[in-house]
Amino acid sequence: MKPYAVILLISVTIMFILRIFYADTSVNVSHNLNLFLASEIKPQEAKSFIYFYLIGTMLTSYVIFHKHILFKLIYCLLIALNILLIISSLKQF
Repeated sequence: MKPYAVILLISVTIMFILRIFYADTSVNVSHNLNLFLASEIKPQEAKSFIYFYLIGTMLTSYVIFHKHILFKLIYCLLIALNILLIISSLKQF
């Protein structure tokens, strides 16, 4: 079960690096969330969303025990969401 945790940790690290060194991350995420949700989300709110999501992902990965199929599915879901967040952070609108 350790590969899931390692992949999740790597994807969260990539998001933190993007957030710190790539200034347009919040603008890109905010634009993509506006397209997806059909509502107006400001870049500052997207920045808060990114931090809240990343900290929640890390806390969830520490809480999860690795013995049940449900936890494997949760890991896969969090990994997929991180990958989508990375793609939306890098995608120019």
